[in-house]
Amino acid sequence: RSLVDELSKKMIRDNQMGKQISLTLRDTEFHNAVRSTTLDHYTNSYPQILQAVENLKDLLSYSR
Repeated sequence: RSLVDELSKKMIRDNQMGKQISLTLRDTEFHNAVRSTTLDHYTNSYPQILQAVENLKDLLSYSR
C-alpha cells in the first residue's frame, strides 16, 4: 500500500496521470511474474490504482 500511496502522491504533485498499471513480482530464485492492465481512463487516484494492483495480485496468485 505504501508504494501505491507514494506513487499516487508523486503523480498528483507532478500533475501526471496514467492508465496502464503493471505489477512485477520476483521470487527468491529470481523468476519474474508480470501482469498488467489498462484502465478505462487516466487517473492518479490512490483508490483506483490500489484496486487495480490488488486485482493484478489476485491474478498472480491464481496463476501459480
